[in-house]
Amino acid sequence: MLTHQTRMSIARWLLIGAALVGIAFVNASLTGCSSKADADDSSAQTQAATVEALPLSPAGKEFLVATFENGLLELRAAQLATEKSNNAHVKQFAELMYESYSRSNDSVRQIALANDFNLPTEPDARGRALLKVLSDLEGAEFDQLYSHEMRKTHKRATQRFGVAAQSAPDPVIQTFAQSQLPAIRDRFRIARSLPGDHFG
Repeated sequence: MLTHQTRMSIARWLLIGAALVGIAFVNASLTGCSSKADADDSSAQTQAATVEALPLSPAGKEFLVATFENGLLELRAAQLATEKSNNAHVKQFAELMYESYSRSNDSVRQIALANDFNLPTEPDARGRALLKVLSDLEGAEFDQLYSHEMRKTHKRATQRFGVAAQSAPDPVIQTFAQSQLPAIRDRFRIARSLPGDHFG
């Protein structure tokens, strides 16, 4: 017959064993949850990578090329404005244009690089012609044409980016348009306050 002391020792070891089994079960459960969370994260990352890896549609590439060409125009026109304008408001606006379009074109370069296609190195033909005319003007004549063009180009950009932000065929283009649209609207608002006749 087991003594009282022996029975107490056996009971104590049974309790310790049960506790250890319980701890092991909890650890296994937590490990399972962690593994599931890791799997979910991995799945989300894979899905995100798949989205980023999708090739751009022809419309998406066209949008980026046009945006980059316009950015090159804005940068060079802004440089001319800082040299040729005598109006402090125009000069301040030109500085804002240079900073904003430098950042915007950097973003476009990153998207193009990720999708392995080349961007233009010059504005389009219309942009080059406008820069030629602007380079021949000075003072108030420069301010009037520059201000007019800034109102016109930013009105178009607001419309174009608004459409892309809502319905661009490529997720990366839609995200880019959504990120740029508030700044474009703000620049359009400022452009409308520039000097010169508000025609067009």
